[in-house]
Amino acid sequence: MNEIITLSVYEYHNASASISRGPKILAAFQEDRFVKKKNEVGIPLNSINACLKYLNIKASDVDYIGIVNDQDSFKSKNSILNFLFKRQSRYSVDDWKRENNFFWQKKLLQNKKIESFFKVMGGKQRIQKDHHINTKFYNDKKNFKYLNAEFQKRRLEAYKKIGFKEKNISFLPHYILHHYQAFYSCINKNFSQKNIIVHCEGDGGVYNHAISKFTKSRGIELIKGTSNFNLGRLYQWTTLNLNMLPYHDEYKVMGLAPYGDSDINHNLYKNFQKFFYFNYKTGLIDTKKKLKDLYFTFKQLINNTRFDKVAAILQKFLEDLLLKFFKNIEIKFKPHSIFYGGGVAMNVKANLYISSNLKKTKNFFVPLSPADESNVFGGNFFLIEKHFLKNQIPLNNIKPLENIYLGNKYKFKKIYFNKLQNYKISKYSNKHVSEKIKNGDVIGRYFGRAEFGQRALGNRSILASIDYPGIVEKINKKIKSRDFWMPFALSITDDELNKYFYKNRSLDPFYMTTCYKLKDEIDLNKFKNVVHPADRTGRPQIVTKMNNLEYFDLLNELKKITGVGAILNTSFNIHKKTIVETIDDAINVFKTTNLDGIIINNYYISK
Repeated sequence: MNEIITLSVYEYHNASASISRGPKILAAFQEDRFVKKKNEVGIPLNSINACLKYLNIKASDVDYIGIVNDQDSFKSKNSILNFLFKRQSRYSVDDWKRENNFFWQKKLLQNKKIESFFKVMGGKQRIQKDHHINTKFYNDKKNFKYLNAEFQKRRLEAYKKIGFKEKNISFLPHYILHHYQAFYSCINKNFSQKNIIVHCEGDGGVYNHAISKFTKSRGIELIKGTSNFNLGRLYQWTTLNLNMLPYHDEYKVMGLAPYGDSDINHNLYKNFQKFFYFNYKTGLIDTKKKLKDLYFTFKQLINNTRFDKVAAILQKFLEDLLLKFFKNIEIKFKPHSIFYGGGVAMNVKANLYISSNLKKTKNFFVPLSPADESNVFGGNFFLIEKHFLKNQIPLNNIKPLENIYLGNKYKFKKIYFNKLQNYKISKYSNKHVSEKIKNGDVIGRYFGRAEFGQRALGNRSILASIDYPGIVEKINKKIKSRDFWMPFALSITDDELNKYFYKNRSLDPFYMTTCYKLKDEIDLNKFKNVVHPADRTGRPQIVTKMNNLEYFDLLNELKKITGVGAILNTSFNIHKKTIVETIDDAINVFKTTNLDGIIINNYYISK
């Protein structure tokens, strides 16, 4: 088999890069962990260099470079400014409100002829200084055609400057890469069965909502799509209407929802129904043309409704429409398995609702971190598939994403003993750490290679007891500074999951991409730190010997001591900061918070 090397790059919110050799993805990195700016936007130079370093190759050695977002993703000046301003990374709540009040309201509701938000958001002063392209080309007085040509030229020049051969560079369609990630990354899929792939997101270029299929002879093929799916954007702008940060805090709205009354007779639900519907002709979720904007249209109703009720109604409306869509998929296509990607698939409560109510589909799969950052995996799989089809290599040779720990691994060097000389350092022991967790200690785990994605999966995690009193308050107030209503996730072994939680149709549930409901006969207090008190759901990572042996061993030791092989798992970071990348990052969090201890590879450090 020809061992081609593919590199895939994503430049927008949560910029990232991943690299493969032959049929297998081997490394992947997120730029925000290097630059310490959450949801970083821009050419992810650090991530690209880390990919090349991992394979010990030069840029010129890469056979195919796929850059997510082709020409169809750039529709106006604002598409370029989105990049130059790094909006999703650098905007505050007040910035988003200002943009809506002084640009979108005038353009969409008052029909003012203004092309861009350049001037109202600060002009050239707003263009970020830490780009890896020359940004001086932008002049808002020039037309979009000229500016886009200049921008695309500079994008290409930046990659050539790194050392990539121009003939090997291609710009890939955004939306379909969600399908490639959702399907090919799945470990336990069957290539021979009838498989349907779907995605739902905010903006995907040509389509933000689509259906495709897989066949062994042709790979992934689009069936149909639309650009009028706006539920992702509705969730985004409702987040802002609740005075929370779009592109960051949507998960907070989801976590708030179970506390409220999801009244389908409420005016807010009925107003949503006026504009969003399931289109039985196309088989897709659609938006009526009379909807002019997604922020101001619902603002007054939201402002006059209790905040938890807004979250509950929004979540209920999303779930109801998604279920109509997926039930129609069942009826029309009769799939054995459904693979679901895109940013909306990050909504774990909706995923539980869907998978629990599908009756004819055997498997429902949501991949690792299915938002835009994982489109780099879709890019790798896209390039590999095209190469295999061209060279008549069977597509079932493409390897799934068996390893999710694709980041850097750092050694614990002598210098760290000096930095930690005021703390107790000992050899790591599963038994010792399990005893500490049982007795209420909160411990950071920094072990081996970093996991990819927005959710910590054990190697860059903060760990604690699932039932020790006061743990949630301790982590929220003294370590993470989180909102009080947010539940924590858990890691659990597969046999323990089946013992305590109801099954659903989720396939390969290793990535915290769906919820599970605690069985009725199980006392909530047994899982009180990791199960939502309002709806008895948890967001588990299922740990096996195959996907993380060392973490699995810790959970088994914990079971011997506590009786349950499960642990509270939250990301190793301070609230609104990125997940730790280096050992120095981990030590800094340890020293500046109320963490009781920290695991760094084979060492345990305590206060």
